[in-house]
Amino acid sequence: MAPGLQRTKNDCRYWHRLRRYRCYSGKHIPDIHILATDISSAALQVAKRNADKFNVEKQIEFIECDLLPDSDPRPLGLICANLPYIPTQTLHGLPVYGHEPTLALDGGVDGLDIYRRLFKLAPNWLAPKSMMLLEIESSQGVSARSLAHHTFGGATIHVHKDLAGQDRLLEICLP
Repeated sequence: MAPGLQRTKNDCRYWHRLRRYRCYSGKHIPDIHILATDISSAALQVAKRNADKFNVEKQIEFIECDLLPDSDPRPLGLICANLPYIPTQTLHGLPVYGHEPTLALDGGVDGLDIYRRLFKLAPNWLAPKSMMLLEIESSQGVSARSLAHHTFGGATIHVHKDLAGQDRLLEICLP
């Protein structure tokens, strides 16, 4: 198998486990409340079907919105997001371009535009000692970490590698 295909396969396994964990966490932590947001109503419908499948639909509040709701912020212990992170120029050269919703993939010039927007909103939503887990594109480790340090000065910030050894997950732990 070509190295690029193996990396994609490994990345999918890694994120499939994380997505399953989010559903299972509702099942194994009975008093947890999950706020699930997406700008796409179709994506929310898929998430609702998954919640029903795992019998956790009563623990998850689904809201169609851009990043976080316009309502009064409530303290969240964890923000876990798979935001659009592919740089626009890179996206236009990928086979997926034109076959998948651009809104779900295009992260702007450097791939971090949506992260900047989330980082402006998140401090009002995050509780003390909370965490953010954000998927990143493999070339964004240094710039994503720098952006996080600039926004969350006192936080502990790590970039974790995927199963193929590529930067893939930005972890931000607030004091």
